[in-house]
Amino acid sequence: MRLLQRLWERFAHLVTELAKFGTVGGFATVVDVGLSNLLRYGMDVGPLLSKTLSVAVATTVAFCGNLFWTWRHRAKQ
Repeated sequence: MRLLQRLWERFAHLVTELAKFGTVGGFATVVDVGLSNLLRYGMDVGPLLSKTLSVAVATTVAFCGNLFWTWRHRAKQ
């Protein structure tokens, strides 16, 4: 029992980071799919251009989300 408590104290911050990382990744996926569909079917943009734009926006969302939320407590180099 004491071993489990020590392990949890040691790795609790990693579990939190993993949950935040997954949340940001899920949100970026929703942005990617939603924007791709909006551009493709709502604004009649070609499939390659709509996917390229949606991936660029989703990548930026994921980068900013992880930088300013997931790993905000870590030192910036």
